[in-house]
Amino acid sequence: MRPVRGPEDAPTARLAVPPLRPVMAIPVLDTHEFTRRGESAAGSVPVAELPRLADAVLDPQAVLHWAVAGRSEVGVQGHRTGFLRLHVDGEVPQRCVRCLEPVRVRLAIDRAFRLVGSEAQAEREDPDEDACDVLVGSRHFDLAALVEDETIMALPVAPRHDACSMPQIPVIIRD
Repeated sequence: MRPVRGPEDAPTARLAVPPLRPVMAIPVLDTHEFTRRGESAAGSVPVAELPRLADAVLDPQAVLHWAVAGRSEVGVQGHRTGFLRLHVDGEVPQRCVRCLEPVRVRLAIDRAFRLVGSEAQAEREDPDEDACDVLVGSRHFDLAALVEDETIMALPVAPRHDACSMPQIPVIIRD
């Protein structure tokens, strides 16, 4: 990926520098090349671009910041194994289960993955033996789906404020 240049990097000549776009689409990765080269990528994405996640929050215009880094290691038998590290940060609004008002849910996700060659191999791997979860590598890996999946799994089952009260229900007294 090409690094984004900011206005501070612009030459002093009278060149028009386009404004930075704060939102970058999540790329499709060739995980084999990405990890072999030790590449990294980062950006921001509105929750609205992640449809399953958008259904789980109150405001799909909330923004998530993501970063992914790849690396590879050559094992004792000479086989190369790829690894991805994913970070996702942001706040999303959900409905408090106690007071039914919006509550901001802070997300700070940091996950490591070991890449394997097939679904069959991934099913054979024992996730308890490894510090990394297992993912199937691909020449067309859908990173947006991974960001969305990890974010959905990080959401609380019953979001609530640290301190709130139950909604007040009017009491009608009849004579």
